[in-house]
Amino acid sequence: MASDLMKKCRKCFNDVKSVRWKEIVSGSFRFCVNPKAFIPLLIVNAFVLGISAQLGTFAVLSDTQALSYLTTADIVNMGILITAMLLFTLIVGPFVSGAVIHLSRSTGSYRESWKTSFSRLSSLVGASVAIITVMVLLSVIPVIGIFFTFIASIAFMFAMQVIIFGDKGFYSALRASASALRKKPGVVVAGWVTDAVLSTIIYGIFMAPLMFLVSGLSAGALETLDYMGLASLGAPFYMAVFSLLFGASLKTSFELKFFTELYFQLKKKKWLAL
Repeated sequence: MASDLMKKCRKCFNDVKSVRWKEIVSGSFRFCVNPKAFIPLLIVNAFVLGISAQLGTFAVLSDTQALSYLTTADIVNMGILITAMLLFTLIVGPFVSGAVIHLSRSTGSYRESWKTSFSRLSSLVGASVAIITVMVLLSVIPVIGIFFTFIASIAFMFAMQVIIFGDKGFYSALRASASALRKKPGVVVAGWVTDAVLSTIIYGIFMAPLMFLVSGLSAGALETLDYMGLASLGAPFYMAVFSLLFGASLKTSFELKFFTELYFQLKKKKWLAL
């Protein structure tokens, strides 16, 4: 039994070693600074942040007495903002991500990337809704739900690539993506960990100005600080926010390229059930 376990571990190690990690990482770093890749993501991130900031102004109205002062116009505005957030989260975001994924393998056909993503939009949206729903349902399970959520996030991380390049429906894409984790868990987990470390470093570098700005405030100021309070800090705050958005966009474009290249290596080795 111990011998069988050693054989499986050795096989898993060889599988991980066979992946061209250096090629994937270097290509992902080169791609993430391509303006055609990060600018659309930057625009989406800016809109989402702006909508979140506006919704945050209503967050202080959390008790019943405060809510009673909401006017009809306030309620309508909240509805518009929530609708816009859902639109960007479930439709615009997947559409832009799909185009960037296609672009990561066809850097010379920018228009074609958008056309391809649009033609797969229903599947991209279906996959996004399904993944978010599964993650939310799993997250409410006490204690062990965190583990299941983690497994689901790894299992579905190639779904968009399968849709864009395999022209599959969202259910087939989710199943194909999960097949990689079932067949080669070591490779998929190694890919997830590698991306998590590198993308966190990218994001952390560009998050630093905002963290530095906030760390300079007193403890008393932090307790009462909200978006409007931060905005009152002026130009340094807006520069730090832009750095944060820029970092998030580079991080996302890096991740999309990273998982796309890993997807093609898995596909080439027939480790995906397409």
